[in-house]
Amino acid sequence: SSRVVVQFWSRSDPPLSSLVDVSTNYTLAPTPEDHIHLHEGQSLVCLGDVHGDFEALQEALEIAEVYDRETDSWVGGNTILVQCGDVLDRGMEELACYSLFAKLSH
Repeated sequence: SSRVVVQFWSRSDPPLSSLVDVSTNYTLAPTPEDHIHLHEGQSLVCLGDVHGDFEALQEALEIAEVYDRETDSWVGGNTILVQCGDVLDRGMEELACYSLFAKLSH
């Protein structure tokens, strides 16, 4: 007979990202400079403290008009998105958040 084990995560458990080496599986575009030059009409969007809340991340990106959930793609043109704060360390979907940032990074 087979046995199914279901494990529920609690706030005291380590974050899911501690189980995966994100440095090799998810990479972001390099930033060659420590400052950003904006072109006329170009937008800069800053987003902070995602904390593994994938639904909220998608909603924030849509509100900023840089992401289309239906096509799961970047629609921000030359907009620069800066993620400030924690992507990981809490929610149940932190790797999905990091993966989306990696996918949208260019």
